[in-house]
Amino acid sequence: NRISVLAPGTFSSPNQTDLREVRLNQNYLMSIESNTFSNLQQLQTITISRNKIIEVMSHSFKELPRLLNIDLSFNQIEYIQPSAFDSLPNFKRLDLQGNQLKELRMTSFINCTNPKTPLSLNVSNNYIERTPIDDFLTPIHIKILDLSHNSLQDLPFKLLYFISNSLRNLYLDHNRITKIYNSEFINLTNLEVLSITENGLKSIASKAFCNLTSLQILYLSGNKIQQTPKHTQH
Repeated sequence: NRISVLAPGTFSSPNQTDLREVRLNQNYLMSIESNTFSNLQQLQTITISRNKIIEVMSHSFKELPRLLNIDLSFNQIEYIQPSAFDSLPNFKRLDLQGNQLKELRMTSFINCTNPKTPLSLNVSNNYIERTPIDDFLTPIHIKILDLSHNSLQDLPFKLLYFISNSLRNLYLDHNRITKIYNSEFINLTNLEVLSITENGLKSIASKAFCNLTSLQILYLSGNKIQQTPKHTQH
C-alpha cells in the first residue's frame, strides 16, 4: 500500500478494541505519533517494518498491557524520543535493525521492561557510535542485546553495567572495537553468550573475561588477536 499518515483516532473505533495484531509494513509512514495505538488493549504484535519512519515520538507505544512484539526494522529512524515505549508490562521483543540510529539511549525504554520477561533488543545494522546512560536510577531489563554491524569503537561499558543483571546474550560483531580492558565485563555474571567477531580486535587484557562466570559461548573469530588471555586458553 501507500499509507503515509495514521490520522489521530485511526484505531479508536469500539469495534477495533479486540485487535491482536497490526501490520503496516511496506508503506510510506514517516512517523509514529503519540498514543497511536493506545486504545488497543488486546494488541500483541505491531509490525511497521520497511516504511520511511525517521523519528519515534514519546508515548508512541503506550499502555498496551498485552503487547509482546514491535518490529520497526528497515526504516530510516534517526532518533527515538524518551519514553517512546511506555507502560508495556509484557513487552518481549523490539526489532530496530536496519535504521539510521547513531546512538542508543536507554531513556527510550524507561517503564517498558520488567525482570520477569526482560526485553530482546535488536539494533543491529545501524550507525551507533554512542550508548549514553542519562538515568542510572530507573532499571531497564534487557536479556538479548544485538549491537552488531554498528560503529562502536569501544565496548559500551556503562550500558553493559547498567543492564548487567538481566543480560544473557550480547552480540557486538562487525564493529570497530580494537581493545578489551579488564574492567569492561566486570559485572556480567549472568552472561551466557558473547560474540565479538570481525572487529579488528588486537588486544584483550589478561583478566577481561574472568568475571563472566556463566559464559558458555565465546566467539572472537575474524579479528587480529595475536595472543589470547590465559583465562580463555585450554
